[in-house]
Amino acid sequence: MGLGPYPEVSLADARFRAAEKRLLIKRDKIDPLRLEGGRKASQRTFAEYAEEFIAHREPHWRNKKSPDQWRSTIDEYVNPHIGSKPVRDITSDDVYRLLTRNSLWENKNETASRVRGRIKRILDYAAAHGAQIAKNPADWEGNLRERLPDVKKVRERFDTRLRSLPYRLAKEFLAELAARKEMSAKAMTWALLTACRTGNIRTMTWDQLDFDQKLWICPAATMKTNVEHRVPLSDEQVNWIKEIPRLGDFVFTGGRRNKPISDNTLLALLRRMNYLDQTTTHGLRATFSTWANDRTNYQNDIIEAALAHKIGNKTAQAYNRSDLLAKRRNLMLDWQRYLGFSPSIEAVEDGKLESELKKSAA
Repeated sequence: MGLGPYPEVSLADARFRAAEKRLLIKRDKIDPLRLEGGRKASQRTFAEYAEEFIAHREPHWRNKKSPDQWRSTIDEYVNPHIGSKPVRDITSDDVYRLLTRNSLWENKNETASRVRGRIKRILDYAAAHGAQIAKNPADWEGNLRERLPDVKKVRERFDTRLRSLPYRLAKEFLAELAARKEMSAKAMTWALLTACRTGNIRTMTWDQLDFDQKLWICPAATMKTNVEHRVPLSDEQVNWIKEIPRLGDFVFTGGRRNKPISDNTLLALLRRMNYLDQTTTHGLRATFSTWANDRTNYQNDIIEAALAHKIGNKTAQAYNRSDLLAKRRNLMLDWQRYLGFSPSIEAVEDGKLESELKKSAA
């Protein structure tokens, strides 16, 4: 075992260090080489171990999006706070502070819980590779559980998906959006018209739009189900979206050029419009679903397909490859008609419209 180069380490120093190592072996039964390796391992930063862990696990993850999702989580929520810290210096207080920063644990509890779990996995990996971590600071039991509210209770209280706009207010909401000029209002309009997930809307690019076929094609890699989703568009939708200035790859750009609009920007819009206590962007999907089930005779499979949900069990999915596009196109046209989106269709009273929709579905 090297004790340091001469003359930086004198002969007397070398003899003293050698005696220390021999004492470790004889008295404490500790291998000094392994101990030194553990010290070096402990000096490596969290960010280094995080990247190594992801690279190590990547071949074993079934979902090809998992590595990117892990890196995104770590880069956004963890590395800015403890990424540069040696793993041996990370404390429970560090983890607690990053989980509660900007009310993350309360407002985005599912995300915060995932962050904690990923920190724990990475620190467990570091410990297994020699880092000196006596107790994992991201452990839940006997640690953070005593400082943070229970995940299930917080979710029941703060789950934003519980808030969805009643469909009888959807027409008025769309009219208010049409009167606004912000890019966020245009993104929210698209969310209401298509009933698609917020992430797909925020990151929608111009090359996903097929104006000739009147389709928005969401690639499988962007979908929760990992299956390509085709969204039928009306002539009015095509004409409307063509009016949006092209400022880069993304349709709905944020404050910086060629950057997508953020989820916080959409929430801020709802706050300005005094709708935040009634709905979220994701809640508009429930608005559409409730309307379709209450006010039309479309089959449940068609409604679920419009929401990009998987239909049936694995056997049914293996045999039925149809995405019910033609039927979904009729459903979405009726939804737009209900909202009064098309200027060419005269608005009718709810009762009369309900009857007409059920006839068209039949």
